[in-house]
Amino acid sequence: MIQKKKKSAGSQAVGENLAFSWKEQEEDLLETLYQWYREDRPLALSQIYGNFGLTKKEIRTLMCRMEKDGYLTVQEPSGKIILTDFGKAQGAECLSRHQNLTQFLEMVCGVDEETAQVNACRMEHVLSQEIVQGFERFIRYGDMFERSVKNSNLQFLYEQGEYQFCMSIYRAGIRYPRILAEEYVLFDSMLRLEVGEEKSSFWIKERRGEKMKILWYRDHGGWVRAGYRKGEYRIPTEIFVFSFVPGDPIIEGECVIALTGEDRETPEEKDFRELNVHMWQEGTNGAG
Repeated sequence: MIQKKKKSAGSQAVGENLAFSWKEQEEDLLETLYQWYREDRPLALSQIYGNFGLTKKEIRTLMCRMEKDGYLTVQEPSGKIILTDFGKAQGAECLSRHQNLTQFLEMVCGVDEETAQVNACRMEHVLSQEIVQGFERFIRYGDMFERSVKNSNLQFLYEQGEYQFCMSIYRAGIRYPRILAEEYVLFDSMLRLEVGEEKSSFWIKERRGEKMKILWYRDHGGWVRAGYRKGEYRIPTEIFVFSFVPGDPIIEGECVIALTGEDRETPEEKDFRELNVHMWQEGTNGAG
């Protein structure tokens, strides 16, 4: 789809500062020429001049590039453009990408057609075929896949504030079936999620009257002793792996912790446990 090319002002919002490359312009023009070819419109230089936001010299340079790439030939002196079989195939691919991305942005982001068109025009040039096919499957069938998220402060899911969720502590390395760790009874089954402006944390509350344990968590640099405040242990959300299943409002988060009865330099393997949290996505019953 032909788009008027804007020069970068250097002060635009994030995502609006990249100038259009010659390759983008080449593929945009190929897409437009293929669309005209399908509509039986004349393909000629005279039809392009003034419609692409480029000078005649720039259009001529673009045509030379496209001829060299095998997309088309330009007959002189008439200026008639003839798409090659390769050019038609690539033009069809460009048009399909643009249409699928435009529909996806309208459906998922709720933007108007013009906004979707403009953004699709930039996206279509850099996405791999596998990604584009994923958009197409979503548009046609609503296909979504299970995914995992790491190193997240959860601000993409929750507004700043506090939330209450369920948690369990399991024996490490035992999955089928999972077996609750004996230390689970030392803690409240509900934990608190605190989403801040820069950092987010889970706060695990110990039960009254129970013997206090030292709680550790494992991050990228090794074992870290969890912060402690007024009967609660702080664990950053970034160390969790969060799993999302399509159609399921429950998000599951997991991390490795350790519980010791005394302070040590590092926990031993026998102290390792698995901390599991079950969270409701905002907007479903249970969140907040």
